[in-house]
Amino acid sequence: LCDICPLSTECLAREEGRSDAYPIRMPHAAKKKELLTVAVVTNEQSCVYVKQRDTRGFLGGLYAFPLFQGDLTPEQTFELLEKSGFDEIQFRNPLPSARHVFTHKVWIMKGYHFTAATKSKEWECVSDFSLTAFPGALRVYRECAEMLLAEGSNNDREKKLP
Repeated sequence: LCDICPLSTECLAREEGRSDAYPIRMPHAAKKKELLTVAVVTNEQSCVYVKQRDTRGFLGGLYAFPLFQGDLTPEQTFELLEKSGFDEIQFRNPLPSARHVFTHKVWIMKGYHFTAATKSKEWECVSDFSLTAFPGALRVYRECAEMLLAEGSNNDREKKLP
């Protein structure tokens, strides 16, 4: 648009015939990829264990399921759940994979359904998700949890999820 630009008489790029080379666009920085494993843990009272994240930091104050760094197996996830205060843990079935793109990172997630009990005060057992604020990144797992609650997730047969 050199013909209508008020600075065209002063423009070195126009004078040298290089105006099509501007503006110079900076390449987008590569987003860091994080592999995460999500555990949707239900109990016999038909509720799901969640924890409110620290109010400071990334996704502060929102609720989340047990969330672990890495592409973990059910056995590895089981061990981390034990260390997080859960007991009487039983693996039920895998959940769908999910991917969420933030402005600066990408979460690549896999999920598992477990049943368990806990004596830890840090885990809240909820059955009404309308009262808890979850990050959009965990939408797939929130929907799975709601489906598990609706179906009665604690009978002995394995549930098939989408």
